[in-house]
Amino acid sequence: MESTNQQATESTGQVNYAGFGKRFAAMVIDSVIVIFFCAPLQNQFYKYTSWYLKRSVKFGSSDYEIKMKMFDKIDNLSFICFMLFVAIATWCYYAGMESSPWRATLGKKLLGLEVTDEDGDRISFIQASGRYFGKILSGMILYFGYFAMLVSPTKQTWHDGMSGCIVKEK
Repeated sequence: MESTNQQATESTGQVNYAGFGKRFAAMVIDSVIVIFFCAPLQNQFYKYTSWYLKRSVKFGSSDYEIKMKMFDKIDNLSFICFMLFVAIATWCYYAGMESSPWRATLGKKLLGLEVTDEDGDRISFIQASGRYFGKILSGMILYFGYFAMLVSPTKQTWHDGMSGCIVKEK
């Protein structure tokens, strides 16, 4: 049945834009995937950066309280480094997958969705990056940018519109 629908849309030129439910489900799947791969790294990343930073600090004083305060700052720096790593890894996952020949993240692929430009062509990594960082703006004001797809004829969110992309069903 899916192939008949696909053939019908190809012959008429009609695009089946992805709905809110499927896009939300794909986002949940992708979030679980990112967490699944990043969470096990957190402890190892934290241990390594904390060990390295503490090892590289030279103390002129043997005062225990001063050293403990410094170690707390190093632990915070380790956490910030890890969060920066997660942010870069997440950006590379979304932008890399959506600009790949798959045209979709794993969550979108599982649900039969793909991201294209408005002409139906594959998007570039830069365009996918613009779409990814545009999600910050879409979510800033109570997620209105995401809910904009409910009133858009092409079901585009703000970040889709800014980057000239659409999400459609295959």
